[in-house]
Amino acid sequence: MSESFSKRKNRYAVIGGVLIALLLFMTVMVYSSKAYASEEYWAVQAGGKTLAVVSSESEAEKVIDGVKKAYVTEGAKVESIKVDKDFKAVNQRFKDGKAPRIVSSDKAVETIKKGAKEAQKYQVKDGDTTWDIASSNNLGYEELISMNKGMNPENIMPGDELTIEKEVPYVNVTTVEVLNRTEAIAPEVKYEDTDELYEGETKVKQEGAEGSKDLTLRQTTVNGAIQSSETIKENVTKEATPQIVLRGTKARPQAAAGGGSYSGGSSYSVPSGAGYSGSGASIAAYATQFVGYPYVWGGSNLSTGVDCGGFVVAVYRGMGYNIGRSFASYGRTVPVSAMQPGDIIHYGSHVSIYIGGGQEIHALNPNVGVVITGLGGACVGPIQQVIRIVE
Repeated sequence: MSESFSKRKNRYAVIGGVLIALLLFMTVMVYSSKAYASEEYWAVQAGGKTLAVVSSESEAEKVIDGVKKAYVTEGAKVESIKVDKDFKAVNQRFKDGKAPRIVSSDKAVETIKKGAKEAQKYQVKDGDTTWDIASSNNLGYEELISMNKGMNPENIMPGDELTIEKEVPYVNVTTVEVLNRTEAIAPEVKYEDTDELYEGETKVKQEGAEGSKDLTLRQTTVNGAIQSSETIKENVTKEATPQIVLRGTKARPQAAAGGGSYSGGSSYSVPSGAGYSGSGASIAAYATQFVGYPYVWGGSNLSTGVDCGGFVVAVYRGMGYNIGRSFASYGRTVPVSAMQPGDIIHYGSHVSIYIGGGQEIHALNPNVGVVITGLGGACVGPIQQVIRIVE
């Protein structure tokens, strides 16, 4: 009896030992296999460079699709989307311990859109201030100064070169889309001569009222910045009521005071802005009267010539808005997709006034002077900023 029990006890001990040994062997094998295991990931690449690594192929496809759709205007019909580099997802395997940082698809889209900062040179132009340069390049004032050791921020001169940092996108996404937009129609201003007012005096006889129109536009954007825009359909939904302004013809008893505050000769007659109401559409309508006026580098006098910034200043001052060339400090920035007539378009090295229908008016160059073109007519790159001074 005791011998049988002893045998059984030894047998159980042997079995227990085997189980323990087997468990230890399996544990060693698991850890050993982990040491030599590899994990599968998906790299999102552009031009052969890895921009982000995600956990699966479906996540990688979401990143690619997300970057492309990030620049589509809400509600627009997309005709085409192109990326300037070979933008794709690549399957990769990494040994344990050497795996890259895995990010979510949303984080990867933001990283790719933001791009990387690169140092660039900026040549100071007439009318530039340190504040303007910093603002138009998304830099802080102190940040710009720290990049340019030894610079006197109060004494920058045209032609000076400054170092700036710009975020350069990893990929450029070109989108062609068709969208609908409603725009205001500025009231036409009609003048009636009267001898009840002195020369140079005006008086509003009838207030005008804005109309409205529905537009269908086809526009091309690069990373959301409009490169060109054309009106393919226009429908007036409300006619504008003209504004009637009385214009004096009665001779003054002394020398005429003149209708404006412009100096430096009168080679061009400058229309008064008194008959226009204070709206963005009215700013645009007033500006269009100056097509053909001369271009003069550094000028801000419409009677003798203006450059691009001087033209914008002169138009706004003619409408009673005392602004300078640091346009961003006088208004607020609005999205390009929300641009309205009268808004100031800042291209970085050029400015214009949006007049609606995918068109802008600007002092372009000495050969043509003040002209109306489609957006991007100056061929100086994408829109950097849209500034609204008149709501």
